[in-house]
Amino acid sequence: MTFTAPITIAALVLNLFSNVGIAPPGPERIDNLTLVRGGATGRITADFAQVAYFPNLKSKVGFASNLKEAAITDTGRFLDEIGPGLMCSNLEFDHWFKWGSEPVAALSEEYATPGDASTRPVATSSEPSKWMWKHEQMLGDLNIAMLFQLTGAPAQFQVKQTGKGARHPAPTDIEAAAAFIGDWVSATFHPYPVLWSLWNEPGHVLASVERLQDVTGEVFLAKESKADFELRETAQRGLAAATIAEIFARYQDRMALTLSPLSQVGLSSFLAADFRAHVLTPNGNVFFKEVFDTMAASYPDTPVDFLSFNSFSDGWRASLVGVRAVLGNRPDFGPVILTQYAPLALVWNDDGSKRNGSILATPLEVSTDMLTDLAQMQRATDLQHACMSYWVSGPYGFLSDKGKMVPRVRYEVIRLFARLPILQTVLDFGGSDLAAQGLHGLAGINAGKAAVLLWNQGDDTLTVGLDLAGLPAGLAQDGGASLSILTEDSDGVETARYSGDDLTLPPHAVALVEVTGSAADPLLRRNPIRADDGTTMFLATRSFPDRVPAACGPNEALPKVKGCAANTGTYGFYDAVRGVAYLGIGQGQTPARVTASYQSLPATLHAAVTAYPAGQVDLSVAFATCGKEVQGSSQGGVLALDLTAVSDDCRVDQPATVTMSLSGAPVGSQAEIYLSSDPAEAQALATPSVPAPTGALPSVEEGLVVPAYNTD
Repeated sequence: MTFTAPITIAALVLNLFSNVGIAPPGPERIDNLTLVRGGATGRITADFAQVAYFPNLKSKVGFASNLKEAAITDTGRFLDEIGPGLMCSNLEFDHWFKWGSEPVAALSEEYATPGDASTRPVATSSEPSKWMWKHEQMLGDLNIAMLFQLTGAPAQFQVKQTGKGARHPAPTDIEAAAAFIGDWVSATFHPYPVLWSLWNEPGHVLASVERLQDVTGEVFLAKESKADFELRETAQRGLAAATIAEIFARYQDRMALTLSPLSQVGLSSFLAADFRAHVLTPNGNVFFKEVFDTMAASYPDTPVDFLSFNSFSDGWRASLVGVRAVLGNRPDFGPVILTQYAPLALVWNDDGSKRNGSILATPLEVSTDMLTDLAQMQRATDLQHACMSYWVSGPYGFLSDKGKMVPRVRYEVIRLFARLPILQTVLDFGGSDLAAQGLHGLAGINAGKAAVLLWNQGDDTLTVGLDLAGLPAGLAQDGGASLSILTEDSDGVETARYSGDDLTLPPHAVALVEVTGSAADPLLRRNPIRADDGTTMFLATRSFPDRVPAACGPNEALPKVKGCAANTGTYGFYDAVRGVAYLGIGQGQTPARVTASYQSLPATLHAAVTAYPAGQVDLSVAFATCGKEVQGSSQGGVLALDLTAVSDDCRVDQPATVTMSLSGAPVGSQAEIYLSSDPAEAQALATPSVPAPTGALPSVEEGLVVPAYNTD
């Protein structure tokens, strides 16, 4: 594929229309957005010949919901359209305390009054409900990974109080509750291996403290001074750390007896507040460090497969940096997953009223905050997934929860993001101050499309001139150009033919300019790996983040932490929805790798490999049940791994793990690997999405903005 010289989108589209005998359009108006010629307050250039960083990881995108929402099983077609990498679900065994008479669809329970779900549950069945099985099957059919937060004690082990200080108190018998959970998560009850995260925000829900109130929530303490309260608060933080460490160790010991070997168990939906230096434990630690110190001292043999965090009000950056500071380059913990994420602008009450006198953000304002975070999250190499909260819920939900499912504003925005081609290319703001005024954007390309996604996070209207450079000849000759835009005043996304005029973006507007050709987008595929009998199932993936020691900057040292750690830029991610892996070599020059596990692989697995600018990709397929392994290497083109040497009784209906790695390549080297069971498809995918980058190697440095994390 060759590239043309830089051209403007206006010239491109005028040429397109003249070629087909259509007069070019004049200025257009889409509702309250006017496309005008001239008058731009800034100009930007998208250079599609330069890979700035790849990929624009759609596998990181996930959605979060509470499993009390039985309707989420009806959202499969929307999940299929977006293709998220993960669905995070909070499962509250002690839902009675929080939700009253609303039963949780995933649980089978007995109630104080038989058959009356409005009474308090008295026993939880160790077998999940049929709804739960159908929910998992729906996600599995879409190749979407699953994470379940196991929060609260089963009914048999709940505290007796209905009012309490601790929102999700520990089980009355942790060992017995662990045995129960070991049965509940049994592989025989769950059709797919899943990610299990134990508890939810333990720093404040296991042993929280309110001023003048006992931890039970029933005893008021008379004449308690502020100093006495702070002493109690410190003690309770230490107690909560010891409790979650015990729950995690005891639960995991029993879960390991019944889980699929491919399941992973993580800790523990922490918060950014767990790194705050002004609320310490009796040992003088931030809560997060106290938990891991306790784990190391009391449960040294308990592994942590991944770390999970909830992030509201912009805390995810502090959480990531705090993890690196406390744990450094320890090899015994894996990637970070945001189990519940909401951007800073999302502040609301359930009744839609103002909170603390603040003015509520609009759904579109929340969405532009979300896009700005996603643009940074894709480059945080130890962040495997970010599950965006309110999949089906409230005024900021992605879908309506009133009767028939209908897309809402945040869904429309994430759908525009999902349409952006996966290889990120250079978007240059030149000398303009558009970024300072709140304009953000991403540019991307694949074999069939080039596109620019822009969003105005500011409160002022911006007029933008847009130039495209390095467009492939196929797009310039065969394609068309369109603009899709969403504003505060529009009823939904408006799409029109785009002639290259300047764009006027009102506050919080989101716009996607696309230039398409005749080639198909290779990333719109589903079920790319399929055995002859159609039984192949995606089971699990795992990335391996690379961290190295680094010095802390001023005002960034946490109590009792002597040093910090940083990511080298090395990454490995696998997107099961689209059957593609991405690897990149960072400053540490350690090998990049990622795994993907499947059941019932075809007799031949084809891997279409492209390395930028060059490098060798090694693949292995390991069958643990029979101790067999098949290996291969490629520097480009199609690698066919013949699995017929593995007996059918092992290869068919048994799990296998594909490990993909990139090593021995210069810093900045990156690779894409498409996995397929179809040799013709693999051959078609072997043509690079874009030619090898010219000049400097692509940057794999993350774009994480780090706040000082000893502030409130």
